[in-house]
Amino acid sequence: MTRFKKRKAEMLDNELASIRARTDRIFAVLMWLQWIAGIALALFVTPYSWEGATQSIHVHVTIAVVLGGVISLLPLALAYLLPGHSMTRLALAVAQMMWSGLLIHLTGGRIETHFHVFGSLALLSYYLDWKVMLAATSVTVVDHLMRGAFMPESIYGLSNPEVWRSLEHGGWVIFEDFFLLISIRSSLKQIADGVEARVHNDYQITRNEEVVELRTLELRAASADLAERNKMLSEHSEALQRASELKSDFLANMSHQIRTPMSAILGYTDFLADVCQSESSQITSAISTIQKNGGHLLTIVSDILDLAKAEAGRIELQQVDYSLRGLLNDVADRMAVRARSKSLKLSVSCDNDMPELLNGDPARLRQILMNLVSNAVKYTDRGSISVQAVSRANANGMWVQLKVQDTGSGLTSEQIAQLQQPWTQSDDSSTRCPGIGLVIVRRLVDLMHGTLRVDSELGVGSSFFIDLPCRPGSAVLSPNSSAPTATRNRESLPPLDSIPEGLRVLVVDDCQDNQRLLQFLLRKMGAITAGAINGLAGIEAIADADSSGVGYDIVLMDMQMPVLDGYSAATRLRASGVTLPIIAITAYEGAVDRRRCLESGCSHYIAKPIQVDAFRDVILRAVSDRQEESRNIEACLGASC
Repeated sequence: MTRFKKRKAEMLDNELASIRARTDRIFAVLMWLQWIAGIALALFVTPYSWEGATQSIHVHVTIAVVLGGVISLLPLALAYLLPGHSMTRLALAVAQMMWSGLLIHLTGGRIETHFHVFGSLALLSYYLDWKVMLAATSVTVVDHLMRGAFMPESIYGLSNPEVWRSLEHGGWVIFEDFFLLISIRSSLKQIADGVEARVHNDYQITRNEEVVELRTLELRAASADLAERNKMLSEHSEALQRASELKSDFLANMSHQIRTPMSAILGYTDFLADVCQSESSQITSAISTIQKNGGHLLTIVSDILDLAKAEAGRIELQQVDYSLRGLLNDVADRMAVRARSKSLKLSVSCDNDMPELLNGDPARLRQILMNLVSNAVKYTDRGSISVQAVSRANANGMWVQLKVQDTGSGLTSEQIAQLQQPWTQSDDSSTRCPGIGLVIVRRLVDLMHGTLRVDSELGVGSSFFIDLPCRPGSAVLSPNSSAPTATRNRESLPPLDSIPEGLRVLVVDDCQDNQRLLQFLLRKMGAITAGAINGLAGIEAIADADSSGVGYDIVLMDMQMPVLDGYSAATRLRASGVTLPIIAITAYEGAVDRRRCLESGCSHYIAKPIQVDAFRDVILRAVSDRQEESRNIEACLGASC
């Protein structure tokens, strides 16, 4: 109950503070208007009031300007600097009543101007503060008594008013105060009752939420117990399937939430590694540790997401042409640094009968090989690791066998049997155990209708054999062309100077850290950059740039943003006739999301976290597309001429 009363008092104070701050602003405006009105009265009304029909610049002009400023400036300053403060409203109350007296003086004591006093008191009652009314009434009564005695003409327009007139005016002011104070008391009670009702309602909602949460926990426990008791029923199987799908959706969203900051972490770590090459070995070692563990964390996130997708049956395989030789070389390039750090020899080979192009999913195949090679490096302290690919044909068609062999710690027969049981860990951390990486490998191999086999001898090494059905690619290579791979090596990328000077790129990303990182990488490549925080702001930025005659050449578009996401923004841009390349940036890897990005109007696709080489590659391809588009436009214009 004490917490209830404290909350009620806080909300009541906040409500009154808001009302009084608004009233402060009203009186601040009124102060300016009264000052202007006072000067106008001194110029056009006061001369006639004090000197008959003769109009001239009277001393009251000076009184209106100077005295009006003296009355107004301090309350105005407090109204702007300390809105809602008790000192502010008391100062405004005193100043307002002094303005009533000054306006009465400037009109020569006209009876109509006396109503300004009553109007001011009514406005001051908005403060809902009896102290404000007391201060205002005191100023008015003292003003009437003092000027009634010494300057009666300035307040009553008469030289010899009755003695009781000041008392009469004071009585009418107090009479109004009586009813205003009753109104203030009633208003305060209504506000307090409303606040109490809201606090009580909030309290009840909180209590209901606690009860619901408790009941929910009890129901979950009961549901889990019921599911355990009825696990042989088909309904239980369906419930598990739905739970698996919900988990997959949750992990997909978590993947976006984790990959977005990881993109900034790894990107800026790469930047630090680049600029700190000449620093001490401790600094470079620390940066290398961040890079290594950041990459490891990202791999774990990706594996968990893929495992959830596999359990829900939501992994879709691509069917594209790719070069297996190029893919093997790419895996070797990626793992070379880790192998060299342990003085291991890493080699890859592909037999001569292997077709130049195969048709399948190169991204998933690379994931399989990366997991196996990474596992081999982890558990091999000396010797070598080799990756071999051979093709063979049988009655069922063409097959490819991939063999990953190491000279590591090896596996016992019990550990090999555990490969069918995910999430197990050997007691000895130096021996190999079937973790999530190998579980992902097994799931992907099954999805590709292949087989996984392990030969191992403890203390000698292990060999993982993967047999996959495949078919040759349908593309035809020219003598001077190279087979496509899923990614390019650093040596095969075009030089940075292939980016045209003055290339203008708009980066649309709601994460400021990632936006700054992308702009930094682009400026390092020689581009001119600008940013937008969501899809709607990006559309407006493109329209503004086009109208000014300096449009953008490329747009980098994050797909997951508030207000307007990247998918909708790309669709709107294409519908409005925008043809410039749009590069989708997303944390959701896979064929489904890639297809969704392309269908929404994006030209290219890159996944978070941003790898510098892949980022440079996609920018250069977008530049090439833009240049090709410009050449086609010029050719069409030339043909029309």
